Amino acid sequence: PAPVEVSQPASAYTEPVSAGPLPKEALEAKLELAKMYLEIDDAVAARETLRELVTESHGEIQTQAQQLLDELGG
Repeated sequence: PAPVEVSQPASAYTEPVSAGPLPKEALEAKLELAKMYLEIDDAVAARETLRELVTESHGEIQTQAQQLLDELGG
């Protein structure tokens, strides 16, 4: 009889899909990006970035994003 091959589970071959929150570094970078948009008077891009941050983040970053968004008038 042919030898039976022991196969790896399918998950061993696939990259893990992160459905979780973004790492803190990514959120901080996004907050800095929003601040840069404000510096160049691009309120539309700043608002969009801040809205994303409010939904994606938590804690201090979310608070800062919400404060900036409030200052921009939402």
